Amino acid sequence: ENGFNNWTTISGTPGTSMTQSYSGAQSFVADEDMDAIQCLLPTSYNKVAVVWFYDDASDTSLEAVAVVDDYNTGVFIGVDTSHSATNYVGRIGITYFTSSVARSTGWHKFVFDYRSGNDVKLYVDDIYLASSTEVTSFYRILVGDLWNSGTTGMVYFDNVTVQDSLP
Repeated sequence: ENGFNNWTTISGTPGTSMTQSYSGAQSFVADEDMDAIQCLLPTSYNKVAVVWFYDDASDTSLEAVAVVDDYNTGVFIGVDTSHSATNYVGRIGITYFTSSVARSTGWHKFVFDYRSGNDVKLYVDDIYLASSTEVTSFYRILVGDLWNSGTTGMVYFDNVTVQDSLP
């Protein structure tokens, strides 16, 4: 709601939209191929990061993710139709996986749980996807389309929070 003061542009031209918002009047819209922003936190956290994502499940040519990691690992949840057009996908390190959660149009809650200090647990809409000990804390949150692949759509991210417990 207050612009992108704590966010830096990775690629594209960051924009807000009032077409879809989970909370408040507007959200970040990723509407270009390679359109992403990130927030680097002042320290590493063993907390829970929550990102709300608006998906148009009828778009079968899309790459848009939420990344929450230590900057080098590549922990994300999102849509990558080159891996699955019907289900949400994730990645930990270099390993992609297709979740059991089917894509549907509307708002979805992506949760990255680093509270243990020993691993990360990933959830979509409160459904457990995977865990890994490859990364145990985070200081980066990145949202958008990171790839210059020609696959793009109109997706929205909103209400990004860092908290002490699961929502």
